[in-house]
Amino acid sequence: MKPFIRSAGAALLAALMVSAALPGAVWPGTVWADDSLSDMEQRQQELQQRLDEANRNLAAMEGRVDQQEAYNQQLYEQLMLSQQQVDLMGEQILALSADIADRQQKKEQLEEDIAAAGEQIADAEQSLSDTVSQFQTRMRSLYMAGELSSLRMLLSADSFSDFFTGAALMKAVSQSDQQLVLRLREQKTGLETQKEELETRKQQLERETEEILSQRAALTGQQEALRTAQASLSDSYAENQELLDQYAAQADDALQDLNALREESEQVEKEIQAWFAEQERLRREEEERRRQEEERLRQEEEERRRQEEAAASEAGESSEESSEPSSEPSEESGSSDSPGSSGSSDSEVHTNFIWPLNGFYTVWCSYGQQTGYFHYGIDISGGGINGADILAAESGTVILAASHYSYGNYVIIDHGGGYATLYAHASALLVSAGDTVTRGQVIAKVGSTGNSTGPHLHFEVRINGVTQNPLGYVSP
Repeated sequence: MKPFIRSAGAALLAALMVSAALPGAVWPGTVWADDSLSDMEQRQQELQQRLDEANRNLAAMEGRVDQQEAYNQQLYEQLMLSQQQVDLMGEQILALSADIADRQQKKEQLEEDIAAAGEQIADAEQSLSDTVSQFQTRMRSLYMAGELSSLRMLLSADSFSDFFTGAALMKAVSQSDQQLVLRLREQKTGLETQKEELETRKQQLERETEEILSQRAALTGQQEALRTAQASLSDSYAENQELLDQYAAQADDALQDLNALREESEQVEKEIQAWFAEQERLRREEEERRRQEEERLRQEEEERRRQEEAAASEAGESSEESSEPSSEPSEESGSSDSPGSSGSSDSEVHTNFIWPLNGFYTVWCSYGQQTGYFHYGIDISGGGINGADILAAESGTVILAASHYSYGNYVIIDHGGGYATLYAHASALLVSAGDTVTRGQVIAKVGSTGNSTGPHLHFEVRINGVTQNPLGYVSP
C-alpha cells in the first residue's frame, strides 16, 4: 500500500452510506446526509491525488538535492586537491628560486675568480714580455760585441782563471734568463688553464641556471593555469551551492505543502469519523425511539386485551372466544413487529473473523504509523500470491464491490453492528453489492490494481467507519 491512502477510508465510508439502501443495512432508520458525505469523500480523493503529487514532487526534489550535494562534494574535493597542487608548486618554485639564487651567487664568484685570473695572466704576460725584452736586449748586445768583448775580457783578465770565470758568468746569465722565461711561460699557461676551467665551470653553471629558470617558468605557468582552473572551479562551486540552496528551499516548501495536505487530509478523516459518530448517535436515538414506541404499543395492546377480556367476561363469553381476536395481529401490531424484527437483525454481529488468505501469512506492511504516513490496514503478500483466492473473513452482506484509483478493485462486507471488512487491489471481483456471503467464501482474486507496488492483499477492519488493527481480529 502506498503512503497516504486516506481516500480509502472515504471509499469505505461511502460504501457504508450506500449500504443503508441495501437489504440488511447496518443502521436502519438512520438519516443519511448523502451530500455531506459525498462532498467529504470528493475532498478526500482530491486531497489524496494532491498528496500523491506532493509526494512525487518531494521525492524528485530530494533526489535533485542529493545529486546536487554529491556534485558539490566532488567540486569541493577538486578544489581542495587543486589548492594542494598550487601549494606544492609554490613550494617547488620557492626551492627552484633558492637554487637559482645560489647558482647566481656562485656564478658571480666564478666571474670574480675569472677576472682575477685574467689579471694574473695579464701580469704574467707583462712580466714575461719584460723579461723577454731584457733577455733579447742583452743577447743583442752580446751579439754586437762579438769577439771584441771576448778579447777585451781576455786582455783585461789578470789570468786565464779570471777569463774563464767571466765567460762562465755570461753563460750563466743567459741560462738564468732562459729559465726565467720558461717559468713565466709555465705560469702563464697554468693561469690560462685555470681561467679556462673557470670559464667552463661558469658556462656549465649558466646552462644549469637556464634549465632551472626554464623549469621555474614552466612550473609558474602550470601554477597560473591551475589557479585559473581553480578560479573556475570556485565559481562552479559557488553557483552549484546557490542552486543547492534553491533546491533545498524548494524541498522545504514541498515538505511544508505535503505536511499541510496531510493535516488537511487528517482533518477530513476526523470530519468523516465525526459524521459517522453522529450517524451512530442518530441510530441509537432511532433505536431508543423505536424501543419506546414498541413499549407503548405493547402496553396499549395489553390494555386493549385486558379491556377485551373484561368486556368478554362481562358478556359471559368463554376464554377461548375472548382469545381469538388476539391471535390475529392487528395492523398496529404488525407495524410494531417490523421495528422489533429489524432491531433483532441489527443486534446480530459477526466478528469470528478468519484469515482472508489461505497459504499466505506474511504481513509485510503492518497497521499504523509508517515512515511519513499512516497505514489503515495490513498488507499480506508472499511468493506466488498473484491470483490467489481472497476469502470473506466472516459472513455478511457485500455493500460495495467496485474499482477505486487507490484501492483498485475492492470489496467491502458489512458484518452487522457497525463491523465491516475491506479487501483491496484484487485482480478480479467474484461478488457484487447486495450479495450475501458466508464465512470463508471466495469473493475475489489477489492482484496489484490501483495504487500498488506488487501483488498483495490490503485488508482492513472498521467499526462504525473507524479503522482498527486487523491483527486484533484475525491471526495468520
